[in-house]
Amino acid sequence: MNKETKSLINSLLVILLYYYALQGLVKLFWFTNDQGMFKGRVHFLGLLLILGTLFGVIVPYHVFSIHFVDLLYYGIIIFHLLVLLVGGIYQLLKS
Repeated sequence: MNKETKSLINSLLVILLYYYALQGLVKLFWFTNDQGMFKGRVHFLGLLLILGTLFGVIVPYHVFSIHFVDLLYYGIIIFHLLVLLVGGIYQLLKS
């Protein structure tokens, strides 16, 4: 297996892990029996997570000092870990 294939598989696994965790978060906070609404909420939350992270990484770097930006970056990492842990654990327990 070459490097490109391994990289593609790892990227897909990360995306699936986030999707799985986001499904858990939607079940925890916004559960509905309508499949279309459920998938829409998962996709909305994923898009919000991506755009919020991009905004939180790019904008403060140009506005604030480097010490505040480092703290903010650690906060973003901790937030993503919490999203993965809470969503993943709830999805495991309730599926």
